[in-house]
Amino acid sequence: MEFYYHPISPPSQAVWMVLNTLGVNYGAKEVQLMKGEQRSKEFLKINPMGKVPALKDGEFTLGESRAIAMYLCTAYEPKFKEGKLYPRDAQEMARVNMLLNLDASFYNKIYDYASIGRMLQRQPLEQENLAPAKEALSNLESLMTEYPYFTGDHPTIADIFILSTVKLLDLTDFNGWSEYPKLMKWKKLMETLPQYEKSMGKPVRETAELLKNL
Repeated sequence: MEFYYHPISPPSQAVWMVLNTLGVNYGAKEVQLMKGEQRSKEFLKINPMGKVPALKDGEFTLGESRAIAMYLCTAYEPKFKEGKLYPRDAQEMARVNMLLNLDASFYNKIYDYASIGRMLQRQPLEQENLAPAKEALSNLESLMTEYPYFTGDHPTIADIFILSTVKLLDLTDFNGWSEYPKLMKWKKLMETLPQYEKSMGKPVRETAELLKNL
């Protein structure tokens, strides 16, 4: 299995965390986005959309981060494992799927504000996009229940993807976390998970340092 990624890409970070949590054997291949490797003939055979992340499992290839995560869990998560990243119960799976779909829209709202592309080009963040980003955080806060994670007492791929989304704000000077106490508590809990540091914590810190030194 080959995992094609770039460490600066939040969707790549999310899939990386899923891979590491599942403990499957894979080779990691960094795609040099600045050199345009995502548009090479070789890479387009793996993901015709020319985006990271992508996966090659034998002859099977797949793009789109959430689809990759669902595939990995369906194919490689032990059937009788407790606390699955991707539940098999129809209702539990539906809730995770709902959160993954919501996260796609939340990601767009937060990325419109915390745009890595703009920051790499040394362009100021567009403050008019802060309100929609905060609206996304408010929506996430409202989705939290009495459980420590979004769907219960253990994390799922929905938690992992939402974490990669809100971590975008760690690249900025955003200081409004106190407005979202449940979400802030959840975020700190997610950052204690065993595979967080390698998959997301270190890449986010390195990205923040890169942006700071531009």
